[in-house]
Amino acid sequence: MEPNAPKDPLDPPPSPPPTSSDIPPAPLAPSEPFVPPPPPVVDPAPPTGGFVPSSYDLPPGAPPVPPVSSSVGSDAPLQGSGLGGADLPSITPAVPSTKEERLWATLIHLSGIVGASLAAFFIPGNILLPLVLWLIKREGNSFVNDQGKEALNFQITITIASIVSALLVFLCIGVPMLIVVGVISLVLSIIAAIKANEGVAYRYPFTLRLIS
Repeated sequence: MEPNAPKDPLDPPPSPPPTSSDIPPAPLAPSEPFVPPPPPVVDPAPPTGGFVPSSYDLPPGAPPVPPVSSSVGSDAPLQGSGLGGADLPSITPAVPSTKEERLWATLIHLSGIVGASLAAFFIPGNILLPLVLWLIKREGNSFVNDQGKEALNFQITITIASIVSALLVFLCIGVPMLIVVGVISLVLSIIAAIKANEGVAYRYPFTLRLIS
């Protein structure tokens, strides 16, 4: 068709030029699924009380956590249970002592049992034998000196209890009391000898501490 030729009224009108809204959008690239970030790692705090279990890992170079001392420590000695005191034996922690000191302290405690056999002759051997051993070895031996005085105080208390029990024989309660006193003296003297051999300063219960 020539450019200047007249238009046929039956020809369709020319289409308008395409606009940006008629252009289809470009396909989007596939996106990865959303993954939330991991929670922050926080080091667990060490448990209270000074005890750190083996599973707890301390940071490199960190000093160990010191134990927290309680009001009643495991090394705290039990107080002596004399008149008005507790009714349980009292044991203080082991004190520095030599093998010879432990041997003499053990013999002093056991000598009260051996000397008790002289009671039939009205001789207080349970006091005399520990007294002699104590006087021989107390100088320069603090552990022997301590245990010697403790053994003497106990044997003096046992002697007083035996005299009172003997006076009550006529009331039918003296004989049972004598038996109980004898058993207590035997058992506690053996316990004291064992503890002294271990280097432990033993404290007898029910004891009048007249020698200090």
